[in-house]
Amino acid sequence: MKSSVAGVMDIRHITTFEAIVSEGSFVGAAQKLGYSQSTITMQVQALERELATELFERGEKRITLTEGGRLLREHAGRILDDMRAMRQAMCDLTNGETGLVRIAAIEPAAARLTVILARFLREHPKVKVALESGGSCAVSERVEGKAVDIGICSTPPSRLGLTFEPLYVEDQLALLPADHELASKPRIRAKDIACCNRIILTEPGCNYRETTERGFMQSGLLIAAAMEISNPAVVKRAVQTGIGIAILPEHVASPPPEGTVLRSLEGVKIGLPVGLVRRPDSGPPSRLLRTLIDDIRELLLA
Repeated sequence: MKSSVAGVMDIRHITTFEAIVSEGSFVGAAQKLGYSQSTITMQVQALERELATELFERGEKRITLTEGGRLLREHAGRILDDMRAMRQAMCDLTNGETGLVRIAAIEPAAARLTVILARFLREHPKVKVALESGGSCAVSERVEGKAVDIGICSTPPSRLGLTFEPLYVEDQLALLPADHELASKPRIRAKDIACCNRIILTEPGCNYRETTERGFMQSGLLIAAAMEISNPAVVKRAVQTGIGIAILPEHVASPPPEGTVLRSLEGVKIGLPVGLVRRPDSGPPSRLLRTLIDDIRELLLA
């Protein structure tokens, strides 16, 4: 038999071959599979053409395997077992019983998620979850880069082209050195902040800063940065060393470093929307992800 160009092997032909071996005849295989005997014969012939070798020696009363048939028998069982395992895995995935869900979230949202993730994993024991935490910009970039499926953070930069579903508003607070003249006040007026000549802001384009500047502007006030620092952790350190005061989201500012205090603001609306971030090209969420998103909404909207 001449060798032919390799093609796609039909798994039904492997199933038929396995049935012939287990039943000991073409007739037995036809009865087991519910095929006509001619269909069994055609499938064997197609498989022999595909493999470029004869698989059976046909005697008057019984059939025996050729060397090629014996070699195929060694692999056929594993092939069919792998196919059954794959079908079961795909079925589990479709039904939301298995898979990997990747999430990135800001604090304290990441810590709050552990409550629903514990329940989610009990209900879906075959599912794996990867949870990472970081700042809003980092979370947004992880979503945009397809490193995670969903993010929970403040409004992402428009340049990333992500979809944003706000779920709650987080307060932004003033972080001051404990010996600052405004530190003795339980609440600080926005106009007093605007009058300070040592205000530390994050870098231009950061949503913390944009929200703060927009809120002050809407209140008829302007704030000018005496110092710009891209890393919020370094902003906190700068306040701690007495360089000036800063306005940061509560999840970033808390807990305040030693020697500093947190104060709420009045006379300005600078709350930071926090919500779900996804890629617009990610399509409808899988059943598994949809279930988790619903749980997250319920948790964060409460």
